Amino acid sequence: MKIGSLNQKVSSGFVITIFLLLIGALVILVLGGEQQRNLAKARAHGKMLQPILNQDPRFGIRLGAYTGGNGMLWINGWVETKEDLRALRQVVDNSNPPVACRWSVRVMEDELNAIEEDPDG
Repeated sequence: MKIGSLNQKVSSGFVITIFLLLIGALVILVLGGEQQRNLAKARAHGKMLQPILNQDPRFGIRLGAYTGGNGMLWINGWVETKEDLRALRQVVDNSNPPVACRWSVRVMEDELNAIEEDPDG
């Protein structure tokens, strides 16, 4: 009698463990799959947009895929002025990115102004 009930407990625990592992794997596949699709879209869009940005000397920009935000287009680099940043945003927006954008763009005039305001800083 005890052996039979032990087998049922082990079987139940085993089934519950397998069930939880399957649910966890499914969640990872669904969420990870969406991120991978978004990263692929970001890479493809970056390959299309990068040559356009390279033609404009105002932009020192490199495009890539960013894993945050479930997969984003990463816009990374520098521009000289705030006006150049506005122009860059216009170009990117007009390209209709298929995913959200992660902006990491430095404006050089802002950094130069900060140095001039605090030369010892």
